[in-house]
Amino acid sequence: DDTIENQPALKLLDQEGELLIVGISNQMQQMLEEQEGQLASAEAAILFRDMLEFRNSFALLVSALRTYIVVREPTFRFEYGRNLQANRQAWERLTQKKNEMTLSQQASLQKIAQQRQSFLNLPETMFKAVASDRYRNDLYLFNSEAEPLATEMLSILNEIVQDQQTALTQELEVGNASLTDAQWKNLFTGLIAVGLSVGMTVFFRRHIAQPVQRLTEATSRITAGDFDVSAPVESQDEIGQLALTFNQMTKSLKESRDQLEHYNRNLEHEVRDRTQELQEKNQQLEQAFDDLKQTQAQLVQTEKMSSLGQLVAGIAHEINNPVNFIHGNVNFVDQYAQDLLGLVHLYQLQYPEPGLEIQDRLKDIDFQFLETDLTRVLASIKVGTERIREIIKSLRLFSRLDEAEVKNVDLHEGIDSTLMILQGRLKAKTDRPAIEVIKHYGALPKVECHAGQLNQVFMNLLSNAIDALEESNHDRSFTTIEQQRNTIWIQTEVMKNDRVKITIADNGIGMSEVVRSRLFDPFFTTKPVGKGTGLGLAISYQIITEKHNGQLYCDSTPGKGTRFCIEIPKQQPFA
Repeated sequence: DDTIENQPALKLLDQEGELLIVGISNQMQQMLEEQEGQLASAEAAILFRDMLEFRNSFALLVSALRTYIVVREPTFRFEYGRNLQANRQAWERLTQKKNEMTLSQQASLQKIAQQRQSFLNLPETMFKAVASDRYRNDLYLFNSEAEPLATEMLSILNEIVQDQQTALTQELEVGNASLTDAQWKNLFTGLIAVGLSVGMTVFFRRHIAQPVQRLTEATSRITAGDFDVSAPVESQDEIGQLALTFNQMTKSLKESRDQLEHYNRNLEHEVRDRTQELQEKNQQLEQAFDDLKQTQAQLVQTEKMSSLGQLVAGIAHEINNPVNFIHGNVNFVDQYAQDLLGLVHLYQLQYPEPGLEIQDRLKDIDFQFLETDLTRVLASIKVGTERIREIIKSLRLFSRLDEAEVKNVDLHEGIDSTLMILQGRLKAKTDRPAIEVIKHYGALPKVECHAGQLNQVFMNLLSNAIDALEESNHDRSFTTIEQQRNTIWIQTEVMKNDRVKITIADNGIGMSEVVRSRLFDPFFTTKPVGKGTGLGLAISYQIITEKHNGQLYCDSTPGKGTRFCIEIPKQQPFA
């Protein structure tokens, strides 16, 4: 029953491979943390990206190898080969930039090279071990030896039963023939003795006819399958000997039948136990396979969100400085422009009749339009830079990379930053008007949580609400859509049990009870192929229930809309 002892390949991975995997991951994490503080130049950012690609490809390589060892599906061995090729390419790119690294990073890279080479020597041994695991031999032994023996034993038992039935039938026929002859003899003797004595007839009836009749009745009952019957032995003559032989034969036949039934019951019990054991192992393997698929998908999704957050934070950081420079100097440019225009007006008052060259120049540049439009352009620049600063702030709030993993945050800021990022999807389009967002914010205190992961949940729920509204507009006219406006409601409140509640509702197409019951299952989606992975709500459910000790549930009515509710405590027990 010990999975590790019965699977040498998994034992080898856990005892030797795991040390190498942890060593490579720790060294790679040190290199990434050191490189993260050196992202000032484009070369440093590219090197940081190459490090991330190597770490992600190595994680996928290990996941595919572990999946194949547990599940033994050829598809995952092919997946391992493909991930191995991607990891080799990432490793070559990384080693080519060794001269760009610091001394400590070069030392870590050297350790990774040694540990990686040791790890890559293990899979071949693991693949050989997979082909010769003991449980496969047990299954082969059962199929090749136990099952043929059981089949042969059943065949022999059937032959024994048929032989016993044939012998019994023959003996019964002989007995019936003897009884028939005896009856005729008795009848003939009775006819002769009728004239001699009525008493002799009574004697024969008592000592011959009735025992023979009872023996015949017993024979009929045995023929019907009743082996518990026995013929009475009433005398020591031939009839008595026949009855005694008949009882011994019946007893032997009954013992043979009981023994055969015992063998059948034992065999059925063993087959049933073995079948149940195989079914339980199959269920365990299927559960392990599903868990591995879910873990792999969540790992990929987590890495994607981590990379996306780092990319967003990097872009926001790079854009923030020049935008702040522009925004900070727009006011000075506006003041300078007003001063210059005031100076020109002063010149016009002092010299109302300028020279012809100046008059021509004023006409060429259309000074009156320039004076009016310059103020408008500067105002537009100010509005534009303010808008960019708000977007950058929303991106930084959404990524939360510059903050601790768990801390007290304002949930309203996270919701607003998510809405800012989704602003483009909320605007009006050619086939539908804008989606109206109605917010009813309560007086929420700061909540202790994983801010980045919670923002990911808001993003998933709001994106699904927008998708539902867009799908509900496909079969409705533009006039009908305007009468029943596309609306998303967001409400926050403090509950009595020291918890906060966030409700996100829409008036989209809603969903059936069947769909709602499977809403949080991994890989379940109603979206077309290529548009949804079926992981958004599953990961959101895990974030709320496991990471924040809360609840995520849904109410929906087909044709009327959907409502998602999030409940989490204000203070987490892990704080």
